[in-house]
Amino acid sequence: MEKQNIHISGSGTVTAGVYGEIHISGSGTILGEVTCASAHISGSCRTKGNMTVETEAKVSGGLSAEGDVRADVLRVSGSAKIQGSAEAREARVSGGCTICGDLQTEEGGFSGSLRVDGAVRGGRIRVGGSFRAGKGVECEELHTSGAFETDGLVNAEQIQIVLGGECRLDEVGCEEISVRRGENGMLSELFSGFTGRSRHRLRANLIEATRAYLEYTDCEIVRGQQVEIGPGCRVGRVEYTDSLEVSPEAEVGEQVRAGA
Repeated sequence: MEKQNIHISGSGTVTAGVYGEIHISGSGTILGEVTCASAHISGSCRTKGNMTVETEAKVSGGLSAEGDVRADVLRVSGSAKIQGSAEAREARVSGGCTICGDLQTEEGGFSGSLRVDGAVRGGRIRVGGSFRAGKGVECEELHTSGAFETDGLVNAEQIQIVLGGECRLDEVGCEEISVRRGENGMLSELFSGFTGRSRHRLRANLIEATRAYLEYTDCEIVRGQQVEIGPGCRVGRVEYTDSLEVSPEAEVGEQVRAGA
């Protein structure tokens, strides 16, 4: 049976069911749980149940979802608030998106503003805008060049942070981490000479990695096998097993070699 397509250009409602394409360029309300082949929201849409999209869910207008959103590809260039969790093979945010639950994605690219109150889990995640993960991040690769904040554990095989804003983490565990000052970092340091505070820094309680290279990082404890503390760092204690290099432009308290 051919699935019904829904097109709303004024105002209208959609009942629970299975559909082909849902296209809302006006004001639409989805009253229950729906499954559709694709969804394009360029107006405003409110959903009162879970929404499953078999291919692409594209939000260039405004979406307010009271349930979960699942899609093969989720693109948000407008604004979206999801009261539940979101799951997508590929997730792209260049607008503003708030997810009150968890986010699961194999490939994430975020250049706008993304706030996830739960946990973020995935494969490769790239962040160029503002990113907050309330309950931590678990992924294979994490690359950030914007502002990044989380109260939970960041666990990844590889982490690359280019300081393009203020980054605040609790605990980090990974195979390899690199933290470097971005292109705007020099201007930030010049500005901080007048204000007394630079925003282009990473602040963390614990960083634990096999290999670690850090710049402009404030951290209580850094622990690893091969550790290099670069310029601008302020570290309370470094615990290492193989090698440690400390820049003359860094401040390090205790330096402890395990097994020594």
